[in-house]
Amino acid sequence: MIRFRDTRHLVFILGCALALACEDDADDIKGLGDQIEPTFQSGLPFVEPEEIVSRDGVLRGKLVSAPTVLDVSGASVRGESFNGTFVGPTLRLEPGDTIELGLENGLEQHTNIHYHGFHVDPGGKSDNIFRMVPPGEPADYVVEVPESHDQGVFWYHSHAHMMSESQVFQGLSGMVLIGDTRRLLPERFHDVKTRMLALKDLQVKDGAIVAVGIDSNAKTVRTVNALVDPMLTVAPGSTELWYIANIGADIFYDIAMDGVSFRVIGEDGNPQFQTYEASHLVMPPGKRWEVLVTFDEAKNLEFKTLAYDQQGDHYPETRLMQVNVDGDEVEPIAALTDAENPGKEDDLLARPVAENRTWTFSEDEETSQFKINGKEFDPNRIDVSPKLGTAKNGRYATSPANSIHSTSTSTIFVSSA
Repeated sequence: MIRFRDTRHLVFILGCALALACEDDADDIKGLGDQIEPTFQSGLPFVEPEEIVSRDGVLRGKLVSAPTVLDVSGASVRGESFNGTFVGPTLRLEPGDTIELGLENGLEQHTNIHYHGFHVDPGGKSDNIFRMVPPGEPADYVVEVPESHDQGVFWYHSHAHMMSESQVFQGLSGMVLIGDTRRLLPERFHDVKTRMLALKDLQVKDGAIVAVGIDSNAKTVRTVNALVDPMLTVAPGSTELWYIANIGADIFYDIAMDGVSFRVIGEDGNPQFQTYEASHLVMPPGKRWEVLVTFDEAKNLEFKTLAYDQQGDHYPETRLMQVNVDGDEVEPIAALTDAENPGKEDDLLARPVAENRTWTFSEDEETSQFKINGKEFDPNRIDVSPKLGTAKNGRYATSPANSIHSTSTSTIFVSSA
């Protein structure tokens, strides 16, 4: 990549010499490669993100957010990162642990960290989305995870208001694993191989990930753990537990693998009280699935996202990863029965409802501003103060009522953390 840039610089200098005028300024050659896209290598070996692991009940570490020349499947692209990688390090901890994480903001914008899906204190130095860390400043995060916290896959990302889409799209996100879902399964599954799969896409222009004017319907490059179409080798007869998370900013996935089904045991960090088989699974941004995958015989498989239409955004079918089922066959594990489930059914529907509320979501077509109950978001305004532990019946609707996107649903939820 460096040799290629040097060649462009040489061509530029020769051209300037012929024109009898030039300036020795690297910025002057920035646009020469507008039509040249980075070449991503496919078929590289599957690898998982680096990890920061808790010890003796505490996860200690540091995340540095900064502009970065990222290595994405063998190609160099400019973006932003936590600790220098397109997919930030995985945070691995246990229920009851405390996260003591330092954030150093090397960006030219303010930023922060949101622990997506956590049931923890949303204020102070904890999971506070309103906390803004100025450019060049450090900040400490102390997040106390309760012992009763669900086990499963979560994710963290920038939640800087008005900038989070751009910052996440450029690289500021990573996965979190709380506990080990295998422990919630029968003993025969306790030693199955686990895989962390972070799904993330990028659009590149002039050697950099697009940061403004992001078009979710534009051509995009999809990655698994910052690799384009990597190669994963698994043993015939084996069963694996895959933790899959869409940690991108905008686009949907509809994951599938021909001839192989997913046994869903967890969704969005919630162990299932009734597991089930699925031939494909839809994943909007932030979606997480925990699935058991069994590879019966030696063959070559394609883990892919199917063609998907998200209200006018058309995503083509794309292979995400090659799966080579090969090697020595292992003794198969008996599949889960319908009675073997990692989660417990909640008594939510039996709880008394303390209050009924209606939430109407709308968009101003002229300004593209989103509103809830006719109001735009204001971080300095508190609209609702539910009492901890009480059940609410919330009716959610879109407006206008004659819109083709209008929906209405009712949900009972319990206020927590």
